[in-house]
Amino acid sequence: MSIGITYQGKLPALSGFKHADKASHAIYGGLAGGVAAAAAHYFGLPVHSAALVAAGVFVFGKEIYDVQVRKKDWEGLDILATISIPLIALFFK
Repeated sequence: MSIGITYQGKLPALSGFKHADKASHAIYGGLAGGVAAAAAHYFGLPVHSAALVAAGVFVFGKEIYDVQVRKKDWEGLDILATISIPLIALFFK
């Protein structure tokens, strides 16, 4: 088994192992949440909530893109994987 990086559309994604797509979603959700958390901290806003909202907006935009452009169905596990890191951070704050 070799872990690789592929391009699904314009963004890189992990490949080569079971649930690689979900791991990619978690990474992108964490990145979106991290950027939003940093911005929220700078402006004095709730950090964890901003991270969760940003990851949620990101995933819904990605799923709409999948439906409209890639002609794929919505995947509930993609949504859960994308918000998982900000959600865990919110629960353990």
